[in-house]
Amino acid sequence: MQYGIIGASEVPPGDLSWWQSLTWAEILTISGQAREVFYFGSIGSSYLLVEIRSIGLGLYGVFSLGVSRSQMGTDWEDCIIALQKELKSRNILFLQIEPIDGELESNITQKPYKKFLTPHTRVLDLTLSEDEILAQMHEKGRYNIRLAAKRGVAVERVTATTANIDIWMDLLSDTLSRDGFAGNSRSYYETFIHRLEQDNQGGLYFARFEGRVIAGGIFVFTPSRAIYYYGASSSRVEDRKQMAPYLLQWTAICEAKSRQIPVYDFLGVADPTDPDDTLRGVTEFKEKFGGKIEILPSKILYSLSWKYSIFFSIQKIKNLLKRR
Repeated sequence: MQYGIIGASEVPPGDLSWWQSLTWAEILTISGQAREVFYFGSIGSSYLLVEIRSIGLGLYGVFSLGVSRSQMGTDWEDCIIALQKELKSRNILFLQIEPIDGELESNITQKPYKKFLTPHTRVLDLTLSEDEILAQMHEKGRYNIRLAAKRGVAVERVTATTANIDIWMDLLSDTLSRDGFAGNSRSYYETFIHRLEQDNQGGLYFARFEGRVIAGGIFVFTPSRAIYYYGASSSRVEDRKQMAPYLLQWTAICEAKSRQIPVYDFLGVADPTDPDDTLRGVTEFKEKFGGKIEILPSKILYSLSWKYSIFFSIQKIKNLLKRR
C-alpha cells in the first residue's frame, strides 16, 4: 500500500467530523493557527487530516483531531508508521492523534502535549421532538429559556461584519476575564465565522436586550452533529439576570433540529469525578439542558525525536513555576 499526501479534492465526502473537514483545514491555514494542513494516507483505506502547529522555541508538533472509525482501515497501523516517517523527515517533534470514536489500540503511555478536544462532552438527542427535549431538561433550564423570551431577549444570526466582530471580541474579552480562560486572535474568530457562513455551516449568533448585545455564540452545523463551539456574555449584573445564554442555546438547538441534525454537542464539560475541574462552572450551565455525558477515546502521542523529552521537561518546569 502506498501512503502519502492526498489532495483535498481526492478525499471522499464521507461522514468526517468537523475537525477532519476541509472547512476546518482552511480555517487553520487562513488564520495562521497551523503552519500547514493536509490529508495523509491512502484513498479507499486509512487517511487523516494532519495539522502542523508551532509549539514554541521554533519547534513543531503535529495534531490530528476528531479522527473517526470510518477513516481507520485494516491498514491503520501501517498508515501511521508511514506518517511518522514523513513527519520525521520534516523535523517534527511528535504526532498526537485525538480520535472522536473508537479506541485506538496502543501500548504508548506518553501523555498528550495538550487536549484540544475535552475528554468529556454533553450531547442532546435531537431526534426527540422539541417538547421532548424541553421535558428532559432540568426545570431551571426550561424556566430560564421562558424567562429570557418573556423579558424580551431576541436572538438572531448575524454576519461577520467588522462591527459585529468588534462586539463579539468585546463580549469575549469580558467573558475570558471573568472566567479565567484563554482566547484566540481576532483573525481566527473572523476567519472561523466567515468560513461557516460561506459553507452554510453555522455562524455567529447574538442575543439582544433593550437594543444591546448581552450574549453571543459561534455554532457549527454539520450533517451529523451541531456544535456549540464558543460562547460569550456580558458580566453586568443586570444583563446576567436576563438569562440570554439559555435562549441563545435553545435557538441554536431549534436551528439544528430544522436542519435534521441528529446530535447537539455542547463541546466540553468537566470530568464528573474531578470536583476541581476548571470547566465546573460552564458545566453547570450545560447540565441545565439535560442530555448525557459522552467520553471521548484516549489520545495518543507518538514521540518522533529525542528533542521531545527535553522540550517536555522544559514545559513541565514552566507549568510548575506558573502555579507558584
